[in-house]
Amino acid sequence: MDSHRAEWTPTTDKSPIDPLLAWLTDHFHDLADEGQVIVTRYWRGLRALEDAHPYQMRSTLGLRMRLRDNLAISLEWYLMGTLGRTKRSIARVHITKGRKQDAYSLKTLMRRQPVWLTDFVEEIETELTRIRIRQSRLVRIRDALGEFMKVETGSRATGSRMMTQYLARDLQGEARDFRC
Repeated sequence: MDSHRAEWTPTTDKSPIDPLLAWLTDHFHDLADEGQVIVTRYWRGLRALEDAHPYQMRSTLGLRMRLRDNLAISLEWYLMGTLGRTKRSIARVHITKGRKQDAYSLKTLMRRQPVWLTDFVEEIETELTRIRIRQSRLVRIRDALGEFMKVETGSRATGSRMMTQYLARDLQGEARDFRC
């Protein structure tokens, strides 16, 4: 390692890339907020559509958003079942979209679903796909920062690990807030 490069220990010191990690954090939070708005809109729209149709034509298609420790989000479709006589919905089967794909297949999503739901699901999935694409670009930036720090400082932390450690320091009040 060159003598002019500062040694960085990811668990204790502030990173020279903290401003970039703060920028990424802000953008991941923005995507999570957008995703949550869309998920909420889906559930409200689904209830309104279902109220206009008989009970036998209810949808079993659910949508959820999961926030990971490293701020990445998962926007997932799943099939719902009902619990006994209560008709309370529960998650039953996760629908896969494929690891390297940004969008779910509309054909797969609409299998055994009412026809009246197709346009609404297509609209929601189009918006979710835009979020997934933007997130994949942010993940590439995060991972590239991790690779950069490996080369520059000899750190063994991945981009995801650096983000998690940055967030842990931020929660402890050690990281500066770079939000504008």
